[in-house]
Amino acid sequence: AKKILQYAFNDNTETLKGSTITETEPIEWPHPTLMRYHLFLQQEEKLKDYDYIFYMDADMRVVAKISDEVLGEGLTVAAHPMYYLNYRLAPPLEPNPQSASYIPRLGEIRKGSDGRDRFMQFYAAGGYQGGTSAEFIKAMKEMRSKIDKDFNINYIPLWNDETVWNKYLWDYQQQGGKILFLDPSYVYPDSLIQEYYVSKVWGRNFDPKIITLTKPFTLSAEGAEEINKFIKV
Repeated sequence: AKKILQYAFNDNTETLKGSTITETEPIEWPHPTLMRYHLFLQQEEKLKDYDYIFYMDADMRVVAKISDEVLGEGLTVAAHPMYYLNYRLAPPLEPNPQSASYIPRLGEIRKGSDGRDRFMQFYAAGGYQGGTSAEFIKAMKEMRSKIDKDFNINYIPLWNDETVWNKYLWDYQQQGGKILFLDPSYVYPDSLIQEYYVSKVWGRNFDPKIITLTKPFTLSAEGAEEINKFIKV
């Protein structure tokens, strides 16, 4: 049996059932998401006592059973639904070589339908991540360091903490770290599924395990403008 501890990091007084609440002060965006690892590591001594650590955004909902399929030997990553199986879309990997989060590509070799090995580019979502406690704590410490280095040159990575997560995974993979790759079932968008993701991005469907609730920002003109920066013409 695995020990399970649920933490909620909130800047409001709403209590989540069964959670240990750690209240935080509201700060200007994108610092709340970018500083997540600084916040998590404040609980490092308690987190060390557990076999696995997983993080999930507060605006996500578990809709199906999640079992030991997410338990790997190192880190567990979930594919970002926007970029999975669609090479027309360019994920926001950090392009600035001066950034501590600069990254070429992350991916794995898979067999294609013709039996030949193919490189599958992978862009990990920031909303669901984790792994063994030792490996994830090590990852959080390194990502905290990268974020601090960029702060020191007054720079914020292209897509905040998600960019830093992908950079760490790329380095980790190059160093022989074991990564368990999950499909978009664990970051399954709750809107425009048939009209957009299923027909235009994936070309197929997935069985949702965790649904990401639509953020108002993504439906705004400003949000669309940000997203369109990463779409190849």
